[in-house]
Amino acid sequence: MRRWETVMRTIIQIGFVIMGLKGIHDNTFMGQDWGIHQSCVQQTLEDPKLLFHYDVTSRPLIYWLAACGQAVTDGAYGFQLATLVIVLFNALSLGFLHDALRWSVERPILRISALGLFAFLPVTSIATTVFAADNLTVAFFALTGWSLIRCLHAVRRGRQAGFALLGGLALMLAQFQKFTFLLLPVAVAVVILVDWWTAKESDWRRNGWIFGCMILAPLLVGVGLDRAARAQLSHLPSKHSYDWDGTGEMTWRTILWPRAEDGFLLSAPTYWEPSDRQEANGDSPENEAVRRQNGAAQRLLQHNRYSYPALLHLGIFSDVLNFSHPSDDKFRPEPQRTFARGSVRLGLVFSVATVLACVILAGRLVYSAARRCASVPRGTLVWAIGGAAWYFPLVIQLPYIHHAYEWGYWLPRLVLPAIWSAVAITFTEADRWVGDRLWPQLLIAGISLTQISLGLGSILYWS
Repeated sequence: MRRWETVMRTIIQIGFVIMGLKGIHDNTFMGQDWGIHQSCVQQTLEDPKLLFHYDVTSRPLIYWLAACGQAVTDGAYGFQLATLVIVLFNALSLGFLHDALRWSVERPILRISALGLFAFLPVTSIATTVFAADNLTVAFFALTGWSLIRCLHAVRRGRQAGFALLGGLALMLAQFQKFTFLLLPVAVAVVILVDWWTAKESDWRRNGWIFGCMILAPLLVGVGLDRAARAQLSHLPSKHSYDWDGTGEMTWRTILWPRAEDGFLLSAPTYWEPSDRQEANGDSPENEAVRRQNGAAQRLLQHNRYSYPALLHLGIFSDVLNFSHPSDDKFRPEPQRTFARGSVRLGLVFSVATVLACVILAGRLVYSAARRCASVPRGTLVWAIGGAAWYFPLVIQLPYIHHAYEWGYWLPRLVLPAIWSAVAITFTEADRWVGDRLWPQLLIAGISLTQISLGLGSILYWS
């Protein structure tokens, strides 16, 4: 690795920490469901044996961190201290993400561009600072993916065992952080099967270490935690309700295809945008139909008005919930509003490129499987399968889960590991396209730097 690349990676990590520190100073960590998290931490302090709170999908790790912070600071800065630890852990994980790119992106300029773009996306900056279950997902996902990639490429038996053990420990600890990590051991198993099928050879000792450490052990821990949570919270009603005939709130049409009004989202509205539709009063069938069409008093929450991909794009390239604003004002002021519009609009370049890159990669995977040839780098394979295992189980629920809009199931913080995977895939395909030509590399780096600048401008407030 070239010295300048190491320096740039370090600068990105330092910048990420500075953003986190500013978020802590501005109380950005007091984000979604803040009251619930406060209550859960208080319950943890009162009864440390109580592992689960609020819902069976909740996990105790972040509450343990905050409870320890409260104890150390005598209740004064417990959440700030916990958030600082989380920010530092995420900054360290950027190093794992960068190192892992060496096995799929050959050009250093593109590796640094990919890392910087992801690190300073508004969704990354906000989701890793807001105190919630999502703020450690990238850290554990990065450590797991990096360990698996290093294990697959290691030659010495000791290193294979060491990387498998490290990845397994990360995945087991991740089970205490977020319910979704229960699916990652399955993704690891799929990676091993695809690698064996396309490479036409297998290292059974290495795969044995991976199976024991990164598949079996995390699955046992995850299933055990799930059963314990269900037993402990059996007296509480479920917080997530489904209608398997379809709720009608977000349809498959909305998930799979753009909507006519998606263009409005290029103006970078916030989650709090008021409705522009007149509410209908009275109990007549006509008024009820109008209310059902409107869906909500907030414009972005109106059922099936905007497509899921468009909402996802908006949430990735802007702080849609406006948590970065240090005051209680829910509406984005200038010049942050102008920067947010620029970020969302330029972000179309990356969103379209990502869709194309994923389609191309899917075609290459089908070709690899049909011909039994390894045409996809192992690093890209790990991120692609891991990201798919994180993304698709959430998306296929959306037409059947109640409150898909109101409760924020469309927000990109829920799929942050999949967003990293999409960035890695996009820059892998870009690397194949540009080859050793310097001007396309500099062009991509320039566009990435512009995107980073717009994104940062939209979330930085100075008093």
